[in-house]
Amino acid sequence: MSACLASVPPDAHVIVVDNASEDGTVEIVRAARPDAVVIENQSNLGFAAAANQGIRAASALQDIVLLNPDAVLAPGAVAALATFAAEHPRVAATSALIVDDHGRAERFACGRDPTLLSVAVHEAGAGTILPSLSLYRGGPSAQPEKVDWVAGTAVLLRRRALDTVGLFDERYFLYAEDIDWCRRARQAGWECWINPAAVATHAGSAAVSSAGNWVDRWRLGSLDTYIGETRGSAAQIATRAVRVAGALARTVVFFVVGQRERARARLRDARTLVAAKW
Repeated sequence: MSACLASVPPDAHVIVVDNASEDGTVEIVRAARPDAVVIENQSNLGFAAAANQGIRAASALQDIVLLNPDAVLAPGAVAALATFAAEHPRVAATSALIVDDHGRAERFACGRDPTLLSVAVHEAGAGTILPSLSLYRGGPSAQPEKVDWVAGTAVLLRRRALDTVGLFDERYFLYAEDIDWCRRARQAGWECWINPAAVATHAGSAAVSSAGNWVDRWRLGSLDTYIGETRGSAAQIATRAVRVAGALARTVVFFVVGQRERARARLRDARTLVAAKW
């Protein structure tokens, strides 16, 4: 959290929403940024609800940058996002290029709207061959690119778009809320872009990883729910079957190459998808 705060420009209006953390986040924020507005929730309300709290608290601002606590902005990132938004009036969401600790584009930071085809391409491991058809794809390395959706890791949202589209759907406790919001934005005539002039380093989803295995239920279930809501029950069942097949195939591969823990994790994914209890 300290590195995240240190990467935010000193003249930015900072709002931190704490979802009942127990790691001293509030104290860290108040020591590092005494000017920050801190919203302390008594329980974990989920990403969508917490983001909505922050957006409401920033009602006077025209541009809002959502930033995960395990993400660090490169110098000039906020200015680059704001400049791009100013130059492209139909942009609702502009994401920084999300990279890992080695500077490689994070492939889960943007992609194509979830359909049976885009999920199948991903599950077949063909995302790098057919990136324009895959559910997930890494951001561009040099030029801005319009995509179906961007993750909420480090993204600028335009106030006028929020006023038109609305806030995040809080039925998505974790995951898919950004995909859903971008879909609604596109339907309203807005656009979503990745802007590589702005860069943010994402520490391997550290916040989610430290939370434990319970997040897997939302990782799998939120996408399943989204497909059911937008494509119907038949597409939901078919896509779920594709995801189960993909998880089982990865289970076999990881077992053969000796990665037993990863094999067990993918087997849990398959069981969770079959049970469909979220």
